[in-house]
Amino acid sequence: MCRKAADIASEFSPDNRFIEKRSAFVYAATAIANSGDLNNAIPYAKKAVAVVSLGHDDNSGSSAAYSVLGELEALTGNFADGDHDLTTSEDYERKGIVWAETNAASLAPSYRGTLAKDLRFHAELLKHLNRPEDAQAKLDEANKLSPSVQ
Repeated sequence: MCRKAADIASEFSPDNRFIEKRSAFVYAATAIANSGDLNNAIPYAKKAVAVVSLGHDDNSGSSAAYSVLGELEALTGNFADGDHDLTTSEDYERKGIVWAETNAASLAPSYRGTLAKDLRFHAELLKHLNRPEDAQAKLDEANKLSPSVQ
């Protein structure tokens, strides 16, 4: 169903409904990946990032697109691209936390938890790239955001 929704979203006009398209693509990528088909999930994640690159999304949505793409790239062995896209996702997440702390404090804990989760995943990726110091820095930041989750 998520794939069908994403395919329908692909038919929307290119100059509107940006958030709906990005959301549909992120959900499709996630659902397809959860079914074990990582390689067929990647095109949907790339579509989500393409929508985000148009500049009409918020930090949370933008981070979701880059996060799912980065995780899929890492899980399929494309560590360098995964590193790049996870870094981009984390930058959006940090901006989202700042925004939430000022404008919607009730969202801030969820945003911090999402960033902590992504930092932990990214740390594992960095270990595969033989960058233990960078991995430890990600873990240290994650632990400051969410110290009870180790």
